[in-house]
Amino acid sequence: MCDDCDLAVELSESYVERALLKHAGERLERHGRSTCVECDEPVSPARQALGAFLCMDCQADHDLRARIETGHT
Repeated sequence: MCDDCDLAVELSESYVERALLKHAGERLERHGRSTCVECDEPVSPARQALGAFLCMDCQADHDLRARIETGHT
């Protein structure tokens, strides 16, 4: 079961990376940080091009907290 979960996570991350790269090509390039401001883990080049300051995990945590705070779970 864990193998299925791992594969699902990998596929999801791959889709997000491709979407970010496509989106980056459609916008003016902005530069984010190479490491996350919260955990110092690397920020992917695709996210950096969009001006991201958080890695995907910290961004997901941030988005979840925002939904909980606004009551949109």
